[in-house]
Amino acid sequence: MEDRKESATAVATGAAVVVSSAYLAIRYVRGKTIDLRLAVLGQEGVGKSTLIARLMGDAPTAPPPGEKIRKDVKIQVDGRRYRVRRPVDHGGSEHDWGRWKETAQASGMVVYVISAEHLQTEDQAAGIEGPTPHTRHRRVADAEQLQLWIDPSPDKPVVLVVTHTDTDSRCDELGLHSYGAQLREQLTEIINLIGGDRTVSLVSGSLVDDGDATRIVHEILMAWR
Repeated sequence: MEDRKESATAVATGAAVVVSSAYLAIRYVRGKTIDLRLAVLGQEGVGKSTLIARLMGDAPTAPPPGEKIRKDVKIQVDGRRYRVRRPVDHGGSEHDWGRWKETAQASGMVVYVISAEHLQTEDQAAGIEGPTPHTRHRRVADAEQLQLWIDPSPDKPVVLVVTHTDTDSRCDELGLHSYGAQLREQLTEIINLIGGDRTVSLVSGSLVDDGDATRIVHEILMAWR
């Protein structure tokens, strides 16, 4: 329990950083540090930059000019020690797929970021006649690319991170448990495309709230088996 308190404090105060492993052969051994290299991917405006800042223990805003940017960070979660390399902050358009591919293949874990605002809009659109929102088409296209780029397995986990849940009214209306089930139902298609429940984890929350952001970071790291 003490380790959990220390690790949560480290992230909240910016004293720790999280990195993903570049090599699939790396496994946790008690007393050793896990080096992780993460690929953080997703459409424009979903919260990739903020998530990277939270992973690295930075403030969730652009750093002031001249401030040193951390290249890696150390964090401890449930007795595991991680050293996380700063993920590349890629753009979110289809034109960035080439760089996404390189990063995904060189990383030990893929983190795909999704906005709850998009999911709520898509849910509302499902009940009326009209075209399917572009964000859904694009998310499926991204999943199809990931299916081609990586060999999904428990050795190469994929974490879907749903951000901006504080802006999704369904969270309060449904309650946390039912809301989580609703998100999973909406994302079933891409979960199955990428590798299924055996490989893909789902994490949701708000990166604006320090406590929620710390929990999200910890759940991402604990997906590394």
